[in-house]
Amino acid sequence: MIDFAFIEGGAWVVVDFKTDVVVGEGAEESALVYRPQLYVYALALEQLTDRPVKELIVFFMHSGREVNCPWGNDERGYAEALLSRATHPSTTSA
Repeated sequence: MIDFAFIEGGAWVVVDFKTDVVVGEGAEESALVYRPQLYVYALALEQLTDRPVKELIVFFMHSGREVNCPWGNDERGYAEALLSRATHPSTTSA
């Protein structure tokens, strides 16, 4: 579930609030874990609303740190691949 999204200048800004306790540059590393989640949110918003996403933010509430995550063609492709694997799991067995 998307925590917070708003339209700014005709495009979506998506904010995901986290309660992790991070200090200093630890926020950048901690935010990496949440990127796939934000990418799926962004893809869904774009597909459902025909409006682009311009910014993805992970906001760490305890420290007040925010980390901007990239969103472009590579990230969009990654989100599409994640969803494809989730909705069409491989039928081959290991």
